[in-house]
Amino acid sequence: MSALWKRIVWIGALFSSLSVLWACGIGVTVCKSGKECAIGQRCMEDRCQVPPIEGNQTPVARAGADLRVKKGERVRLDASTSSDVDLDSLTFSWAFVEKPKDSKTALENAKSVQASFIADVPGKYIIRLTVKDGPGAADDDEVTVIVNRPPVANAGGDQLVLPGAVVTLKGSDSQDPDDDPMTFSWSLEKRPVGSVAKLNNAAGEISSFTVDQPGLYIIQLKVSDGFDETTDSLQVQVADPAQLNPQLQALEPFRAPTRSRAVVTLHGRDFLQGAKVYFDEKSLTVDYRSSKRLIVSLDLTSAKVGGHPIKVENPGGKETKALVFQVDDIPVPILTALSPAKGTAGQTADVTLSGTGFVVGAKVYFRDKVIPSTYVNTNKITTKLSLVGLTAGTYEIFVENDPSKRSKAKLFEVQALPPKPRIYKHIFTPGSTIGSIDNVYESLRLTCYGLTKDMQLFIDEKPYKGKIEIQIDNPSNGVGTIILRSFSTKGYTKGHKSFLIKNVGAGQVVESPVYRIRFTNPHEPRMSYLRFDNSSRGATGLDYKVLELRGSNFKAGIEVYFDGKQYTGKIERTGTSSIKIQPYSTKGLKEGAHSVYLLNVIDGKKYKSNIYQYTLQDGRVPLIQSVTTSNGALFTNRTYTYLRIYGLYFQPDATVLFDGVPYKGTVQIDQGRQIFLYQFFTQSFQPGSHTVTVRNVIGGKTYTSKVYTLNMSDGSKPKIKYVRFSPSSQLYEGEVYQATITVDNALTGAKVLVDGVEYPGTVQSAQTVILIPQFSTKGMTVGTHVFQVRNVINGTFFDSNPYQFSIRRRQPPRLYSLTPATISTKQITTVQIRGSFFSATSKVFIGTTALKATFVSSSTLSIQVEPTVIGEGVHRLYVQNVDGQKSNELTLSVLPNLGPLLWGISPASFVVSGNGALGSQQLQLYGYQIQTGAQVYFGTQLIGTVHSPSSQTTPARASISTQFFTKTEVAAISVKNPDGKITNTSELWIQKLTKPEVYSVSPNVISTTATNVQLNLYVRGATTSSKLYVGNTQVQATFTPVTLSVYTGRFRANLNPSTLAVSGDYIPIVIENIDGSKSQPFVIATTASAFRVSYVSPSQMNIGATISQITVRGSGFSSAAVVYLDGQAVPTLYSSSSYLRVTPDLGKLNPDVYHYVEVRDGQKRSNTGIFRINRGPLVRNITPPVLYVGGNGLLKMQLLYSVTGGTLEIFGKSFPLFGSSVVNVSLASELLTAKPGLQTFQFTFPNGQKSSTGAIHIAPAKTP
Repeated sequence: MSALWKRIVWIGALFSSLSVLWACGIGVTVCKSGKECAIGQRCMEDRCQVPPIEGNQTPVARAGADLRVKKGERVRLDASTSSDVDLDSLTFSWAFVEKPKDSKTALENAKSVQASFIADVPGKYIIRLTVKDGPGAADDDEVTVIVNRPPVANAGGDQLVLPGAVVTLKGSDSQDPDDDPMTFSWSLEKRPVGSVAKLNNAAGEISSFTVDQPGLYIIQLKVSDGFDETTDSLQVQVADPAQLNPQLQALEPFRAPTRSRAVVTLHGRDFLQGAKVYFDEKSLTVDYRSSKRLIVSLDLTSAKVGGHPIKVENPGGKETKALVFQVDDIPVPILTALSPAKGTAGQTADVTLSGTGFVVGAKVYFRDKVIPSTYVNTNKITTKLSLVGLTAGTYEIFVENDPSKRSKAKLFEVQALPPKPRIYKHIFTPGSTIGSIDNVYESLRLTCYGLTKDMQLFIDEKPYKGKIEIQIDNPSNGVGTIILRSFSTKGYTKGHKSFLIKNVGAGQVVESPVYRIRFTNPHEPRMSYLRFDNSSRGATGLDYKVLELRGSNFKAGIEVYFDGKQYTGKIERTGTSSIKIQPYSTKGLKEGAHSVYLLNVIDGKKYKSNIYQYTLQDGRVPLIQSVTTSNGALFTNRTYTYLRIYGLYFQPDATVLFDGVPYKGTVQIDQGRQIFLYQFFTQSFQPGSHTVTVRNVIGGKTYTSKVYTLNMSDGSKPKIKYVRFSPSSQLYEGEVYQATITVDNALTGAKVLVDGVEYPGTVQSAQTVILIPQFSTKGMTVGTHVFQVRNVINGTFFDSNPYQFSIRRRQPPRLYSLTPATISTKQITTVQIRGSFFSATSKVFIGTTALKATFVSSSTLSIQVEPTVIGEGVHRLYVQNVDGQKSNELTLSVLPNLGPLLWGISPASFVVSGNGALGSQQLQLYGYQIQTGAQVYFGTQLIGTVHSPSSQTTPARASISTQFFTKTEVAAISVKNPDGKITNTSELWIQKLTKPEVYSVSPNVISTTATNVQLNLYVRGATTSSKLYVGNTQVQATFTPVTLSVYTGRFRANLNPSTLAVSGDYIPIVIENIDGSKSQPFVIATTASAFRVSYVSPSQMNIGATISQITVRGSGFSSAAVVYLDGQAVPTLYSSSSYLRVTPDLGKLNPDVYHYVEVRDGQKRSNTGIFRINRGPLVRNITPPVLYVGGNGLLKMQLLYSVTGGTLEIFGKSFPLFGSSVVNVSLASELLTAKPGLQTFQFTFPNGQKSSTGAIHIAPAKTP
């Protein structure tokens, strides 16, 4: 056997044994001598020894691919592909991270390379593998095993059919809990004697057959998901219609609103295939499901409210008794669910809205806008949401049957796409951007954009298994650093590695671009570039002062090779990145391609760099690189201070040639790199292209450069580059602009042409810029026009290129608002006019008086209004453009300073305990001319100060002390401005609570088996000394006052419900004050209760607002359930087990307090729900706030919400309110006899409740 053959056999045996040992978790190495090292040793320096621990590398754990198995199957786990680069001995440990709740299985051989377990119940099993090497370094990996859940076969209900009928078999109700695709197989298990019936499409979800003999047929359905299968069967009986007595027993549902569509299931018995269903004696399309179930669709879009009969008629004419289907009036829709309830920003989402009471034509609102939707039935609407341009957050969706009937909103969550990450720089520690193979760095830092905490790092498409630290410096853009500690390049080969980040979120994976990092052999040098006397170009036949070689990793003793031959001259290594050869001669070298590479010599071994290619050109031939002038572009008929030719290899006596003719002027050559031609004249040149060459003469031989082409423009012709207009870039007819023309080669006195005609206005011209200060478009037509610039030389015209611009016709101006719209007669005021289509020449007219307007933008003008010029009163204001087009009109009121007005206060009421304790309350004061620093009075008592003044659209804001409110009363509030003028008096309702009041508890349902529940109570009339009782147990709680009032606040308690003394399914909560007064029990439910109130809708109502019904939502309600308000029963309309409706007399309920709602059904009593009635309405704005004796009396009030059924009381007269938030009244007749002064008003409602008092000013009649 030859030595070579022995070596081959030996190597093969070695690798064979290594593979076995790796599978057993044992690492071995073999030295050159053939000696096998002991476990834990490595062959180092040709001898077996224990490697140093500080150089140890972490092993790589591989738990195998994820699996899917059947229930009861033995699952085998295999870690034999785990590895360790140090060839250390490995130990293995398997453990369950997760398994199904009812699983009793255990791992067998959990400390071995291979483990197993029995998959005893369906579900997910996650098993973690931990691999450790001898020095203790460890790595984890996980494998997921899914145990299949079998499908549920559903063949449908038994059927009754006529002889010869075609029977349809539907497996569509079959389900797979894992959502696996299912396959179907139908079979006829039994049929009557003599039958030859066969199944059609026996492998389909829907099958059929024709009955050919009377009797019983039994059909089986087998459903498989690829892992498991289940069966179901049904019977088909051929029946005689005369022997059947069909019965209709129930409708599901049994009611739906008009203007809707409903899918109704009819339950009964002895329904025969082909049975008909009649609704109001009209036949419906029937989906025959079984002898006990039929399904129909009801179109109630035009159905009348009331009961409608439904009956079933079998073939043969036998009918059931009719049941009544109730058609209700259009309800307030109830939106119960969104599916899905979340989506990704920038995309669209198909959403199904589930609920009750949806009607045809119902509108879906998203972000307060109606969006297209598809009505399916009374319980279902579908829509498509556009999430483009939305930021992450929650957005409301609700359904509106009509403007007064809207559902409560559901929240749709918009999730932001994870940001697109990008690695943009890196650094190794110790500092370097180039990595070395076979090294362990202290760290590798990757600086990135778009980092998230959920990022994943991949190197060459494989997940990085080492430890990752993430530092996010700026959460808004994800700028931060990924730190890879102890980053190892062991096993790397030189070249580039691809690094990639994946961000995971919102069900999406967003990848970064690939970032490449170069890894080199640490011993190899690298060549980057050459410099010949600081130039990248080299030439033959020259003596250079220095040739510098630039690169990296240059070691001491480095060798340089030119064209494959070692350079034997002097080499100076000036650092690890620079070598200098000085001097360096290229004499004797040929022009053309050359190469250079380097060799590092380390311990007798040579490491070669890359080969760098460069080119030497003939050093005798000049090279022109660029030509420039002292003043930009070249034109004929000009004189330039100089023309500079920049290049290489210019001899001191070189000649410059233009178009092949030697230049006769002054030539100065600077260090062979630059040639200056001073006082360069172009009078002899023609417009167009010209050639430049440089000629060297060396040793009697001529060497001419390559041709360099110059473009010389006509010095007579100007050239327009662009035109800018201000104050607007868009021109309109009949207006004046400033035009700035940027031009080349415009001579002094150049003319401007517009459409070929010299512009007659002022023109300021220079060589590069021409300015027209007042460019008028008056008289110019709408459309395209042309600018040109003309030079005049010796009476000859030289025109530039044409430059087009457009003139448009401006649309009529439009006004939107004035700020302020009411000003004082005492001072000059700046008024902002908001609108559209304004111009710099727009004029503002107040009546017939023209005012100078300041043009801010096409949507904003500003004017200074001097009241003494336009006079007191209400004036018409409009804008007129220069072309005569007028805007719509707005009114500007110039009113005498008669003092401030108070129209209403928010909140209109609040609660105090009456103890005289110092507290504060923020008030919003709706009114007119309430100034900063104004004082707020309660009767004659100063209680606060205004810190934010009122305006046309916002109320004044004041902070008041509550210590002066000690009893329940209607407080008279007024405001006194710093100038001493006082408002009218308005009301603030004060309530002194004699006992505490609970008005909200969260959560309102708790589990009595829980060990920790945080309970939050919102209360009024409590203090920090109050006690909290849950059930019969006093619990420790903290009381935090709310900033609006020290006597309104929140209790927070951490409960252990399992220790409470609770009997039954409900828990009463009571607050007890230090004086012994107790709150009314507020009852919450336990999870054991099926009879409970979830919420009351609406939860707040305003006096005068139209509320037809109050809905009590909950569960477990029956038709016997009764709603109690504050302990009194009210007529209750049963809608379903989940909601009840009541129509209470709101006029009998007190405002400003919380009303308790409870549902009772026999002995059952629910937990507590609440609602509140607020005072109102509030007047937001009055135009004008001053009326004149004998004036037209037109008054416009803007309310914060619409009201119906009340009246406005003013001048002793009543004006009805018609459900609008804007009240318009004419008081002309009242003003004929009115007296100057304050005129108060109030809103009164049918129940006798009144709003707070407001006022307007009545001024003396104006002198004509």
